[in-house]
Amino acid sequence: MTQKKVLVTYGSWLGSTREVAERIGEVLRRQGAQVDVIDGRTLKSAAGYDGILIGTAVRAGMLPGGARRAVRKVAATAQGTPAAGFVVCLAITDEKIEDREITSRAYLTKHTEKAGLKLVDVQPFAGAVLAQNARGFMKMVTKSMAEQTGDKRDWSAIESWAQAVFPKLLP
Repeated sequence: MTQKKVLVTYGSWLGSTREVAERIGEVLRRQGAQVDVIDGRTLKSAAGYDGILIGTAVRAGMLPGGARRAVRKVAATAQGTPAAGFVVCLAITDEKIEDREITSRAYLTKHTEKAGLKLVDVQPFAGAVLAQNARGFMKMVTKSMAEQTGDKRDWSAIESWAQAVFPKLLP
């Protein structure tokens, strides 16, 4: 059997989503896939992959440029390739937001639908504010946020989802 080639591309504000993408890549490799984990800012093409995962961070309801570019590149170069997505944000933990899972998924799906991409699955995960990666004024703002929120990532849930989504990416 030929090894399946999977692209994990992402957009991250401060590195939390990059770390999630890397962990998902590790899980897929253990399942026998050949995996490329590529920051959406540097993604040239998504052609040639058997499956694609697009991940994004969310800040104030906005996706980083790397995630928006990844969506555009996948739509332009790999239309029809099975794709799924993951959203890393703290909104998923905010009990004041009604339907927070639906809201969290919508951050990504509004962009993929606009680009004509149909995702076979979209999973939201709680994130972390990695203040040490911020610069200038944002370092001060994110330091306070990080102290208040901590690291909410559930690595076990992330790995379980990666294992479950893998078969959905392979026709």
